[in-house]
Amino acid sequence: LSADAVKEFMIGYAGKERTALADFLTKNGISQERQMQAGLVRRNERGDIYDTFRARLIFPIALDSRRVAAFGGRIIPA
Repeated sequence: LSADAVKEFMIGYAGKERTALADFLTKNGISQERQMQAGLVRRNERGDIYDTFRARLIFPIALDSRRVAAFGGRIIPA
C-alpha cells in the first residue's frame, strides 16, 4: 500500500503482540474497563486481558467524513 492510500483511507496495523494496544492505552491513562467497553480488548477465561485485533490491517468504518462508527480488519497471514 502506498503512503498516500494509507493516509487517505486511514488504514492502520495491529501487530501480533498479545497486549501491545492494551499496554499502550493503559500507559496513556485509558482504563481497562474503558478499553473493554470500546471493544478493543477482551478478557480470556483466566481473566487475562488481550487485544481484540492482532495481526490485522484495520479499516475505519465512517458515518461521515468526520465520525468513525466502527473498525473492520483483515487478518494478515503469518
